[in-house]
Amino acid sequence: MAVVMFCIVFNTSLAKKLPLIEGFILLLHVIGLFAIVIPLWVLAPRNSPSVALFRFNNGGNWPTMGVAYMVGLLTALSSMMGYDCSVHMSEEIKDASSTLPRAMLWGVGLNAILGYVVVITLCFTITDPKALLDSDTGFPFIQLFFNVTHSYTATNIMTAIIIINIVSAVISEIATASRQIWSFARDDGFPFSNFLKKVSPGWNIPLNAVVVSFGCGVAISLINLGSSVALNAIVSLTMSALLSSYILSIGCIFLKRLR
Repeated sequence: MAVVMFCIVFNTSLAKKLPLIEGFILLLHVIGLFAIVIPLWVLAPRNSPSVALFRFNNGGNWPTMGVAYMVGLLTALSSMMGYDCSVHMSEEIKDASSTLPRAMLWGVGLNAILGYVVVITLCFTITDPKALLDSDTGFPFIQLFFNVTHSYTATNIMTAIIIINIVSAVISEIATASRQIWSFARDDGFPFSNFLKKVSPGWNIPLNAVVVSFGCGVAISLINLGSSVALNAIVSLTMSALLSSYILSIGCIFLKRLR
């Protein structure tokens, strides 16, 4: 909830600084990735290629390895989603018809390449998955960083890079969600549309829509207090729904081109 409140500040008081902040986060994203993987390349023990690339683990005791693979795929796919966020900000982008497609292609291409670098690195440097999963930290990646560096300072820095990038993603998601709410409300697609579509004078942002986004984010985060299983189920459903929407929209355009 604190993260959501922090991100709301960026989407209100610091809204005009968002482009500058996003540029900084892009640099941190790329440089920070190599700040994490290079120590793993240099210091971590290695799996053999046969183990890293061809050994599969059904740690959840699913009925088949195929089911285990599909369940585990959801988490990995989350890093390749959300590229439609920029589309919902199109009315605030100069030359959106040409800028947006290039930005989306660069985003997908760059992150796909960097993602493969990270995946291959982890496959070769995680030699004992069970020990990481049983870590007292509760976060296997933090234990991996400490096992490799043997330094609390290095571990904290590497972990901070990941946390900052995740928080920056929340900032972008809230900005996108508020613009979606405002856009639907502008066409009277929501209850209380007159309230939601109002653009506050002096702010030049749909402040009411941002506040509603904040409320939804807080409500979802509170679910974790009652049941982490329920929150994980909602998150998994959200990812499946997003992927389905991508498949349907891209499929319709592709089918139209074929016809």
